[in-house]
Amino acid sequence: MTFGSGGHTEYLLSSKKDVTVIAMDRDPAAIEKAFEMAKGYPVVPILGKFSDSAKLMNKLGIRKGSLRGIIIDVGPSKLQEDDPKRGFTPFHEEDGPLDMRMDDGPVTAADVLNTLDTEYLAKLIKTYGEERNAKKVAQAVVDARFMMMSISSTKQFCQLLSSIIETSSIVKVFHALRRFVNNELNELDYAIEKMRPYLILDPNTPSNVQDKGFPLEQLDSGVMAVIANQTLEDRIVKDHFSSSVADGEMDPYSQKPINVLESPTTGDMNKVFKKNWIPLEKFVLFPQEDEVLANPRSKASKLRCALRAR
Repeated sequence: MTFGSGGHTEYLLSSKKDVTVIAMDRDPAAIEKAFEMAKGYPVVPILGKFSDSAKLMNKLGIRKGSLRGIIIDVGPSKLQEDDPKRGFTPFHEEDGPLDMRMDDGPVTAADVLNTLDTEYLAKLIKTYGEERNAKKVAQAVVDARFMMMSISSTKQFCQLLSSIIETSSIVKVFHALRRFVNNELNELDYAIEKMRPYLILDPNTPSNVQDKGFPLEQLDSGVMAVIANQTLEDRIVKDHFSSSVADGEMDPYSQKPINVLESPTTGDMNKVFKKNWIPLEKFVLFPQEDEVLANPRSKASKLRCALRAR
């Protein structure tokens, strides 16, 4: 998740281990590549979004608790970024349509720019791009609509943006539109939550994994590894991997009356501290220098890995 150009899958298959890869991607162009690889290797291509993952697993007959590992690679693939006709990146030499869709979704980036009002567009750019000049950009877009009728190409949009914001901010605006068009942050959230039950769960996993001395190497649970290139996505991963079950499951109406005061039992405390995940590393991992030299695209990558805990 996602297959992309197949780099991670190719590496896994070259490990000489007895492994079958379920290659999921929402992009039909990526799935075509997966089917090509499947002609000679144990690859099972599956077209669909992260939010459909449970339905797709069931369709394949994949049982819950049966996967050894899941890799989630967040954001656009090389296949998408390198094609100017997809409109994902702002600085291609060749012009292209402002599309940015990862699949055949109904809304393009051009639709967003030519439809939303100033306030909503500014909120979108601020929320999904963390761009401080969001209001200025939104106003410029709306003003431009009255002058040139519509904004439809990457170069046209970049020319407009370059007159009011810096290059780094242009990239943020593109990121914001892409995330919005593909609902990427919600899709990542779905992926982590919906796919957790499909990982193997070691029956020896303790209910309380707060003990720092617990030997994780003795557990045989499945691992999820998530690679995020941006802070917004990494924040979602961190929240999932570090939060306790209680964060989302506490019932606000279950508090006892004030005159019924008693110490919580061990069972009560275990429920509070019970985790969905056990992080394998204390901090996020960054690529080493040799990795960046071999693959410059990995420079901004952030990797987090965790064992299934429940």
